[in-house]
Amino acid sequence: IFIYLSTFSLLTFLYLKTKKKKFLHSLSIILSTILIGIISNQLIFSNKGADALKRISTISVTNTDDSISARLRYYSHVLEQVKESSIFGVGLGNWKLKSIKYEAQDLLGYVVPYHAHSDFIQLGAELGIVGFVLYLGIFLLAVIYVFRLIIKSGLGEKEKVFLFFMLLSLGSYTIDANLNFPIARPQVLIIWGIVLAFIIGFYQKVNFKDQFSDSKKKITRTSFFVMSLIALIPSLFISFKVYESLKGQMQLLQDFNSNQYNLPLNKVENITPNIPNITVTTIPINSVKARYFVKYKKYDKAIKLIESGTKANPFLFYSEILKSQIYEELGKLDSAKFYAKKAFFGLPNNQLHSSRYLNLLNRTRDKNALEETFNLLVINNDLTNWKNYLSIASGLYPPGDKVIVDRAKNAVQIFPNNSDIKNLFNSVLVGQEQIFKAQETSKVALEYFNSNEFGKAAIEFEKAIKLNSADYSNYENAAIANYMTGNFYKAIEQIDKVIYDLNPLNGKCEYIKALIFIKLGDPVGACPLLATSRDSGNKEASGIFDQYCR
Repeated sequence: IFIYLSTFSLLTFLYLKTKKKKFLHSLSIILSTILIGIISNQLIFSNKGADALKRISTISVTNTDDSISARLRYYSHVLEQVKESSIFGVGLGNWKLKSIKYEAQDLLGYVVPYHAHSDFIQLGAELGIVGFVLYLGIFLLAVIYVFRLIIKSGLGEKEKVFLFFMLLSLGSYTIDANLNFPIARPQVLIIWGIVLAFIIGFYQKVNFKDQFSDSKKKITRTSFFVMSLIALIPSLFISFKVYESLKGQMQLLQDFNSNQYNLPLNKVENITPNIPNITVTTIPINSVKARYFVKYKKYDKAIKLIESGTKANPFLFYSEILKSQIYEELGKLDSAKFYAKKAFFGLPNNQLHSSRYLNLLNRTRDKNALEETFNLLVINNDLTNWKNYLSIASGLYPPGDKVIVDRAKNAVQIFPNNSDIKNLFNSVLVGQEQIFKAQETSKVALEYFNSNEFGKAAIEFEKAIKLNSADYSNYENAAIANYMTGNFYKAIEQIDKVIYDLNPLNGKCEYIKALIFIKLGDPVGACPLLATSRDSGNKEASGIFDQYCR
């Protein structure tokens, strides 16, 4: 849009100034390409998921858009960091490390926000105010150069139009740099460098063409070339080291991401050079290497690598997880728990951190520490974290503990269709021992039921209810057994408990109550229950509804 509007304005200006029809011709081409593009898109591609107008209509500045809310969050984090270190910054390239501190509660796994989605403010955080002003100055000087060349120089029309398009290219890069991270994309930076070279080249051509003799120009060019070469040699050395590291990282990260150990131990230590000291995903390289030594129980070597890995990136806490694993294998559970705790509270949303720490809390029967974790564990309503917490709490607290039961009820409300959460609620409410006894009693009841001894079955199902009052199936089975014996009002009392307190939303309890109503001679009262059962997916209810309710 920026390029189209700018080009349209330029051609309109040139036509009004020169009255040349070629500019009108160019305008008509631009307008026709836009119209043909939109019409073609709507006629051919809009029904194939490539509707350009619909895509544009979704652009909005709102916190409900995950992409926009993430960017706004990144911007606020960067500005906060700028306030803390406004003069010197955190160092070029270090934002991807510092960003972990701000995103700690939202990070999944070890995927960190490598970029702030705005090169300008990111460089402000990394290089401080001075670096930010210098970087911004490149763009401002380029704009000033172009305007001076267009307004004041004796360049021809074609050259000025060319410079205008260079300015558009710079404007496009600036828009991208405020929304994304072109500074990290060499293929974009090359174009940016060429654009700046053209602008500076024209500026030098106009301003310096008569100021230097040919011999001075030759000396200047030679001197600049030599100084550039001297400055680039260290960069070439670093680039070669990074390239070698990236090749080694591919093998290390393939094993890391798949939790494999395919790399031979004798090749691990020297597979990458000493720089850089973190992977492209910011995981300390030495800590990734250390996992192999942990695997083969060479703990002294592993800890030495882990220590250097901690210094390379103290914000990710993967090194602490490895230390925790080592100390657990050595039987030092207090030390293992110490480092697992550090990792968990550093990145609480990381499943590896939370599961390891919770497992150690369970092994050491540490209820107080478990309580400390609760708010961080469930802050994002992660299903796995809820399940892990309730599973461990059910073993550490006595059945029926009010606080744990309330939390389990909350989990059921958040995940109403999850059977694991419902089972954990039962475990928290009545305890595993009671659940097991209720299951055994229910088996006996089913044997009576299958033998048509419905009275004895009802008695056993009612015993199971007393043992586990949270299991709706015991109430349903008891109601059916009482229904079969003609004890309808007791059956209604039991099935109402399911409908109003424990409803699993599968339509079965409404179906059972409807059958009781029909047996009592009230098919009209059964109809709403049959309709609910049918709409909940119970196929048996559909046929009976058609028989009695149509």
